[in-house]
Amino acid sequence: MQAEHDETAARADSLRGQIDQLTSALAEVEACLAEIVTTGKAIDGLALPEPAQAPAGPATVHRRIATAFNEHPPADPPGS
Repeated sequence: MQAEHDETAARADSLRGQIDQLTSALAEVEACLAEIVTTGKAIDGLALPEPAQAPAGPATVHRRIATAFNEHPPADPPGS
């Protein structure tokens, strides 16, 4: 009976450790996802609107991003 108790307690401790690791990894991934969403919204705000027909494919999105960067070039770095 004691051996079964000890084995079960060890398994519970191991599972708690895995939960802690997974919780930490999930928080990191969710933070990264939030950054990606924010970046996407910022890029969409800079890009020219496209006609409202079909959803934008990768080539269209790439073109919109390139256009936005061409229209809003980065400022010259200090000392240029």
